[in-house]
Amino acid sequence: MARRAQPVHRMETKGQALFTLATAVILTLAATQPAYAYLDPGTASVILQVLLGSVAGAMVVGKLYWAKFKDLFRRKPSKPQDIESQSPGNG
Repeated sequence: MARRAQPVHRMETKGQALFTLATAVILTLAATQPAYAYLDPGTASVILQVLLGSVAGAMVVGKLYWAKFKDLFRRKPSKPQDIESQSPGNG
């Protein structure tokens, strides 16, 4: 009778994947060389514009969805009662 292969545990698979990823990152960082690139003053301006644009975009998205977010925590109104039963002049 042939022996069945033991199932591989997920932890071993995740551990192997993490080890492979860490090895790839270390080898990539070890093999890099200096770029000798020049960043002119205009580059800082572009980076600043990207950051400010991202903040402005996030604020607009936040404003658009703020009402939906508040509705998640708002109490649901109870069912309205009959107007006749609430009036004091019934008799």
